[in-house]
Amino acid sequence: MISFCKRNSRSVASLVVYKLDRFSRNKSAFFAVQATLAGYGIRVVSATEPVDEDSPVGRLLEGILASVGEFESDLIGERVKASMEHARSCGRLTNAPPLGYILGPSLGRRCSVIPDPEMADHIRFSFEKFATGLYRMSEVLDMVTQRGLRNQRGKPVTKQHFRYILRNPTYLARVAISSERGSVQGEFEPLVDEGTFYRVQSVLEDRRVVAPHWTTVGDFPLRRVILCGKCGAPLTGTWTKKENGRQYGYYWCRDSACRGTMVRKDTLEERFVGFLARLVPSQRTLQLLREGALSTWTRAHSEAVAGVATARARLDDLMAEKVALVRAFVHEHVIDSEAYELDKERIEQEALEVRMRLADDEYEELDIDRLLNTASYVLTNAARIWESSGAENRERLVRMFFPGGILYEDGIFRTADNTGLFSAFDLLEPDETNLARPSRLERETCGLEVRCSIQLSYGRTWIWEQSIARQGQLNKLAGVFRH
Repeated sequence: MISFCKRNSRSVASLVVYKLDRFSRNKSAFFAVQATLAGYGIRVVSATEPVDEDSPVGRLLEGILASVGEFESDLIGERVKASMEHARSCGRLTNAPPLGYILGPSLGRRCSVIPDPEMADHIRFSFEKFATGLYRMSEVLDMVTQRGLRNQRGKPVTKQHFRYILRNPTYLARVAISSERGSVQGEFEPLVDEGTFYRVQSVLEDRRVVAPHWTTVGDFPLRRVILCGKCGAPLTGTWTKKENGRQYGYYWCRDSACRGTMVRKDTLEERFVGFLARLVPSQRTLQLLREGALSTWTRAHSEAVAGVATARARLDDLMAEKVALVRAFVHEHVIDSEAYELDKERIEQEALEVRMRLADDEYEELDIDRLLNTASYVLTNAARIWESSGAENRERLVRMFFPGGILYEDGIFRTADNTGLFSAFDLLEPDETNLARPSRLERETCGLEVRCSIQLSYGRTWIWEQSIARQGQLNKLAGVFRH
């Protein structure tokens, strides 16, 4: 409009508006635009409010009308803000529902929020996978995108949007009222339970150890796991097309100065399955594992129960402290805004840490016998599990058993350093394997730290975290299995 008036200043004498408050609801902006137009020789004229700008009384009236318009706009804004804050205090969302929720049937004069039948399961899946700590955010995003997760526009979710989803407490059915009043329970159904949500926050804050990263290797699950027996370089894998048009897969040493190992894909994997089939622990070892796990789990469970009670009491104290802080700032006016913000940030940060500790400790009751039976099955059926798993889980399994990799030379598998799981507790007879003992450790002293995920043949994922140590006898075995 101003550009038009500037270009046509010779033919435009007045700018006619219905009312002055229709022209601008901000007094400063009104006078600024009026002065700009006056520079072009154009006057602002109200069709319903005749004002004589040439007289002092007319200019006063014009200023009063502009101020009234600004006052009315500010008053409407305050009323809308108060109304929205009241709605949030009742547990209702005042903005568009996040991905995973949709607007449901109207309840009187307000709309309800219900889980999206198409996207809600994808949101739950995302939280559950990421809470395990076994997958990076990009991996979970890839998995859930393949399952069908799309944003409100039907496009794939970006990494930034996905991080916002994992951080959003709305999925707990929590509605933030304001910075002073905190949040309340919403009127809608939560998509994620509190324990899972705060475990996700713990992983995002790097407060829990995330499993080492490994990438899916497609058609070559032993790539970068099997090492060249001559130079120690990881083997890579490629497909080669022969003259007859058929393709053959090969594992080969990537070191250009060595090239000491090249073997057919099917041959190496068949030999590796046979190698796993020979790695069967003794019944004595399995019994030691069961006894140690039961003892350690019982002790850890008792400590966790005590820790949960302490954390809950501290959380109640923090919430009471926050209520007192709000009362002192909002109602009693005994502290200034700077002190309020500092104390509020401290309380919220500590409360978040307590909730994350609770999420770590409040695991659902475990069927420990069933989990130990599963562990025994994995140890005694490694070859069968590897054969029935996909490429990604095959790599996870072999990295669990051999975290330092496996040397391969002339059809023989061996290790030059700590073999990992199968070297602990003397699982194998010395003459039956080419696995090396852990360096700098005596025969009766073995150590292992393992974090793994095994995809069993019936499609369930078990996460096994354990720390094993033995010095003459079993001193410590920390095992936590999550389903």
